[in-house]
Amino acid sequence: ELGTAAQKYLGFTGGTLVLLALIGGGLSLFTGISWLAATERMGRVAASRDKLSALTGRLRGDGPSTRGRLRGLSRVLVDLTRDAQDPDRRRRGRP
Repeated sequence: ELGTAAQKYLGFTGGTLVLLALIGGGLSLFTGISWLAATERMGRVAASRDKLSALTGRLRGDGPSTRGRLRGLSRVLVDLTRDAQDPDRRRRGRP
């Protein structure tokens, strides 16, 4: 009944978007999940994945000379370790 009314007054796309928003809001209220916290966590995972990709690229030889590659590798490993120990470090700015 709700779906047919939404489709009648808002169209198929509008009704779908409204119902998805209602489902998302209800899920958030029911579980207590913060959408902002979830997106921040996904951003941290993506940043770590980028660092890992840069690390493997440097190990393959896609980057600068060997000495520069090793220095960059140590920086990436230090950053990954610090990020793992303190997840809020990125928000405060890197020390």
